[in-house]
Amino acid sequence: MREFLKNTWHHRAHVVLALPAFLVLFFIMYVPMTGLVLAFEDFNYADGIFGSPWVGLDNFKFLLQSKDTFIRFTRNTILYYLLFTAVGTVLNVAVAIAIDQMVFKRAAKTMQTLMIIPVFISYAAVQFIVFAFIDQRNGLINTVLGTNYRFYSTVKLLAVDPANRKDLEGYRLRFCAVHVRAERH
Repeated sequence: MREFLKNTWHHRAHVVLALPAFLVLFFIMYVPMTGLVLAFEDFNYADGIFGSPWVGLDNFKFLLQSKDTFIRFTRNTILYYLLFTAVGTVLNVAVAIAIDQMVFKRAAKTMQTLMIIPVFISYAAVQFIVFAFIDQRNGLINTVLGTNYRFYSTVKLLAVDPANRKDLEGYRLRFCAVHVRAERH
């Protein structure tokens, strides 16, 4: 260990140069893996990810034993993949041809740049950036303008509101691999 620390100190410039890559690798590849714990828990929103009881493979057994649900999920996943691949390819080729035929080349280059940006920026990062601008309470636009305007609407997917803990009394949320269901217990 002493030799390792001595060697690291001797090559500290290389360590500092490699540190951003290691941090990106850690935060992009390893930190999101903590969410995988949900598949093996009987998730309770009030207890959080690490406070919910561990059920092991029971959620997967439930998913595989409910044959109709499993077949429906698998079929929908495959059909969505095929549909989005086919439609996406056709539309991408059509847009590429349309941009290539544009008379104003500067506008074409601008459109190409705007269209390729999402490939390089994570959609989660874009979501956080947009939310920072349009949040009703703390968003940049409402703060600068001094307004309280709501730019988006909230969709309730569950019968209970997870933001209101009183609504969750008597309910538990089960994450079964790819779907969420609320059940009374």
